[in-house]
Amino acid sequence: MVIHMKAILLSALLLLNACASNEALSGQITIASNLEGDWELYVVDVEKGTASRFTENRAYDSGAVWSPDGQSVVYTTEFLAGEIREVRRPTEDGALIAIVEEITSDRELLITTADGSRVWLTDNATPDQDPAWSPDGDQIAFVGETTGDIEIHVMDADGSNVRQLTSSEGVDWTPEWSPDGSQIAFAGKPGDSWEVFVMDVDGSSVRQLTTATGNNFEPTWSPDGRHLAFATDRLGQLEVFVMRADGTEQKRIAWSGIPSDWTDFD
Repeated sequence: MVIHMKAILLSALLLLNACASNEALSGQITIASNLEGDWELYVVDVEKGTASRFTENRAYDSGAVWSPDGQSVVYTTEFLAGEIREVRRPTEDGALIAIVEEITSDRELLITTADGSRVWLTDNATPDQDPAWSPDGDQIAFVGETTGDIEIHVMDADGSNVRQLTSSEGVDWTPEWSPDGSQIAFAGKPGDSWEVFVMDVDGSSVRQLTTATGNNFEPTWSPDGRHLAFATDRLGQLEVFVMRADGTEQKRIAWSGIPSDWTDFD
């Protein structure tokens, strides 16, 4: 039941965000799946109902996000430059068999461009994940743990000029740029539950937008930047709510009544 509800929630959020995605407009979406035993990325052609594998290794791959111009995709991976090793392991009867293993790392961010070239954006001893492009494609926000705490960072699109934006005792997650590039919404866990926050792109003026009982997370901007959709279990089950960008007028979206146009909330 939990998996089913998460699938419904993801579908609803994808629908709300589709009009802001070049990949969605072209009839394709990128998803992560572990149907074949480990997490890999697939490109799904929505119209044809077909899927092609984007990554193929023995490591974790997830969180693919296309650049605004559709020419590059950044994603989280534990794949380490394709290196493999052969190890010998004993069987139940004591015989040794050779097993080929792929060397993996902690989670890092990797860009693959349209011509197939790859560029590592991060390469350090702590996990980096959950990337989000700025609307102009010049910067990438992400979640990093270089300070020992899980905080939101931002860097230039080539991996340089890394800056830490949040500095809290709790976990900060899922950065999402506003359409005009002036703010970043994110989910934070300052206590026992998740809440939705927003801050200026330099990390200043952090504002908490939700305070309802339960968890509030996965914020997604409307294309005009006037509203935020988010997931919540405040009513006892996972649902999608919408609110104005200042946190006011929070309201539930019924599954049978997801609007096709954000002007329904003017």
